[in-house]
Amino acid sequence: LEKDKLTPAAVKKAKKDALYGKDQTEATETAAASSDRAAKCGKHNNLSTSLAGRSLRWDLYCLCAFANSANDQGQACCKGCGAAEDAHNLATVAWTGDKENRKIWAVYKKECQKLPKGQSLTAAALHAAVANFKNQLSKTKKDTGEVTIHLLGTTAGTATDGCLGKTDTNGGKCVHYKGEHFSGDKITIPWLVSLEEALTQQERIIAAAQSIREINQKIDELNETLKDIIWDTEVKNHATKAEQTAQRATDDLNKECETITVEAYCKNNGKCKWEGGDAKDGKNCTLNTAKVEQQATKAEKDGTTGGAASNGCARHGSDIAACENDKTDGKRNCAWRKGKDGETDEPEKEKCRNGSFLVNKQFALSVVSAAFAALLF
Repeated sequence: LEKDKLTPAAVKKAKKDALYGKDQTEATETAAASSDRAAKCGKHNNLSTSLAGRSLRWDLYCLCAFANSANDQGQACCKGCGAAEDAHNLATVAWTGDKENRKIWAVYKKECQKLPKGQSLTAAALHAAVANFKNQLSKTKKDTGEVTIHLLGTTAGTATDGCLGKTDTNGGKCVHYKGEHFSGDKITIPWLVSLEEALTQQERIIAAAQSIREINQKIDELNETLKDIIWDTEVKNHATKAEQTAQRATDDLNKECETITVEAYCKNNGKCKWEGGDAKDGKNCTLNTAKVEQQATKAEKDGTTGGAASNGCARHGSDIAACENDKTDGKRNCAWRKGKDGETDEPEKEKCRNGSFLVNKQFALSVVSAAFAALLF
């Protein structure tokens, strides 16, 4: 895709080129260099001087402007096409291609605004209008044996008088396009080329917008996947570390008990048990695992060894699973982690804390998504 062209401004520019002519504006006068209307709108036997097709506005003049009087079918385009504008009666003064263009255009704009607004100017509607236009140009205009093509409007006789603004013996109200516009694979009438370019750009913008929506949806899905991966990693890491810590503590206690060789000392240690029967000494002191588990369970119920904790994440004590599964509407409230972001409560110790740090993770993901989208577009 040519990124610089996929903008509403490019579409607007192409539409303006179709209406007023390439790189022209409404204020640009489209007068012809001479006063020969037939020569400028198209004459059957000499199309070299025809300006037909240079803009939609010019073709509208050729088809609708009055030639001599109110009797020359000037109202075929609109009832008010012969109105007075700026003290100029368009129905009684002939348009010859080199004057009064601004006044005529002012009237035509007003009349166009009176047309029914039932059909929206969609891409589909414009495609249909273009197809109908091309179909009209392919039809032959016949009378007295003379065949004329590439002509829009009506003509009579041999059409040798050209598009002079009224239907008479050999003339008509029409525009007659040069044959060179039909010599290739595509019709190259200037305003038609610009209009089709506008349609193409508009459709590409719509397609690009749909692609962006689909990519954004994929990014959202990727965000969710990343969050799940982060949480799975956090939970596994915390669980592994906690298990390792617990195992080290058990090993230390076991070693402590094994160093005791006196029965009385072993039994007085709340975490050890004497396996030597009636013996008073010897290496018979081992860790009382059942007693240690009971003490751990009691500590969990009390919150921590430092005191009761019935509120917040601390209430989960050393229960990692309970901590990680503390959720509201699917969002985690707690996390088993060390202190972060200025937390002063034993920052180096892993324990159940509130999950506010997740906001930062989610924010980071949104930033990544925005950056990813910016790189794509």
